Amino acid sequence: MFEIKYLTQARGGFDFSPGSVNPGCYGKIPGGMESTMNKTDREKLKKVLMNQLKELQTDVNKEVPSLETNSPLPDINDQASLESERSFELRIKDRERKLISKVYEALKKMEEGTYGICESCGEAISVKRLMARPVTTLCINCKAEMEAEERREETILQTGGAANQMT
Repeated sequence: MFEIKYLTQARGGFDFSPGSVNPGCYGKIPGGMESTMNKTDREKLKKVLMNQLKELQTDVNKEVPSLETNSPLPDINDQASLESERSFELRIKDRERKLISKVYEALKKMEEGTYGICESCGEAISVKRLMARPVTTLCINCKAEMEAEERREETILQTGGAANQMT
């Protein structure tokens, strides 16, 4: 059976024993081997966040087409299409509002000096990951572990549901 070894720095050396580190950070190489954020990176990321915020605020302020029209649509399919489009637009607006709050939170963390630090393990998030997703709060290892755990739970629910239906 395959056993995952954890790599962490402990008392000046490396501890390879299972459970010696936050499981969300398995395989993380300590000691700053990931690229760390410098002042130029921080300024670039702040500019990206500010531009993203400006764009999102412009999009959110656009009006969603009203469901009510001057003349009722003669075809029920046309009415259904219109309602579907409006529902889709509202979902997009809701996602944009949530993203705006994440951008504000990232900018706040930048001011506090905690931007780019994983909320799960406390390690630095790589600049490459921050450039790809500036509002991220988890390092790639913690995010991967979180997604793997979600998949395991989903699999358990699916197989558990199938087993219950058989009995």
